[in-house]
Amino acid sequence: MLSVSHYFPTEMATVFKKMNPNGQESPFWYASIKRADGKWIKKSTKESDRDKAVEIALAWQQAEREASGGSLTHQRTLEILNETLRRTGENAIEVIRARQWLEDWVKGKEATAAESTVKEYRIAVNGFLKHLGERADLNLEAIRAGDVLEWREMLRLVKKLNPTTINNRVKILRMPFEAAREQGILRVNPASAKVIQPLQVKQRMEKGTFTGDQVKKLLSVADPQWSGVIRLAFFTGARLRDITNLKWKSIDLDKGTISFQPMKTARSGKRITLPIHPDLEKWLMEQPTTDDGETFLFPDLANRTTGGRKGLSYDFQKIMKEAGIDSEYEYLDASGSGRQRIKLSFHSFRHAFTSMLANAGVAQEIRQKLTGHSSAEMNALYTHHEMEVLREATEKLPGIS
Repeated sequence: MLSVSHYFPTEMATVFKKMNPNGQESPFWYASIKRADGKWIKKSTKESDRDKAVEIALAWQQAEREASGGSLTHQRTLEILNETLRRTGENAIEVIRARQWLEDWVKGKEATAAESTVKEYRIAVNGFLKHLGERADLNLEAIRAGDVLEWREMLRLVKKLNPTTINNRVKILRMPFEAAREQGILRVNPASAKVIQPLQVKQRMEKGTFTGDQVKKLLSVADPQWSGVIRLAFFTGARLRDITNLKWKSIDLDKGTISFQPMKTARSGKRITLPIHPDLEKWLMEQPTTDDGETFLFPDLANRTTGGRKGLSYDFQKIMKEAGIDSEYEYLDASGSGRQRIKLSFHSFRHAFTSMLANAGVAQEIRQKLTGHSSAEMNALYTHHEMEVLREATEKLPGIS
């Protein structure tokens, strides 16, 4: 039964109260609205206040009207809902737009991640936002797994990126969405690995390592500064720019150690202290030095970038060519064109360093300490006993003099 006396006209919608079978009036107001498909429905507003019930009925009817005309969007739905909440004295729903959330996430990483890492984050996020177009300004909840899948297919079919690069970009995109889910902003991560499974990656050649004979060939054609860089790479496994930016204050010949802060983890403040191999110590003792510890070991190479035709990596490739060492290129694309991967590069010294230690029976934990792969919690300042263990491991490397 319906209590007719409680009908209140609200354009096409009406509100009313039901009478229970025992003749008692329901505490809540119901709304009668016309759906977008033309059918009339009755549903509870869950409100005992008539004025609030009227506002809710009006909002429902407005949404149905715009849906029937094909103009109801996700954004418009939020606007209608927030207008109703404000009129009824409630707080409006905070709208976190996809663009705002994703860009803020990248900006937040600038203080904690390496510059090169942030650059990769920015490329992935900006690419996805560009793909979304106007939808990037929708509420974050409006982004679906289908959007991520469409973007991935565009990277594969239009941009023709290799599967590894695509998988990495999707993995990056997954991170800010996961942060939103953990904070209760999203119920589901649209880039979840359970939904967006990685593309298959073809088996690549393993990164190469330099042999002792190859290192000697490199030393025979390298100029004095590059010769020193090669020696340090062979005996420490350090990265190219970490070596070229070394200053004499990092060298302690009395203690027989080299101490520096890797550029890759510079933001963490972490330093690495390594024992000096006897062959490397002999070479260092022969080098001219000054009382100023701020002097670079390799002044002509310091503060240079690695990429480009004027970069350090390109110069090293020329040294390899002069030494008659093949870089062994591999195409990343199965078609045999496009981007290439180099099997032998300066980074191969790092692989050679760890491989030689492994072949000499040095435990993995010690190898990790020597290459700086220790966890962030591990103290970089070793005890005397630990340093002796590291020194013993380093001295197992073969000489190249």
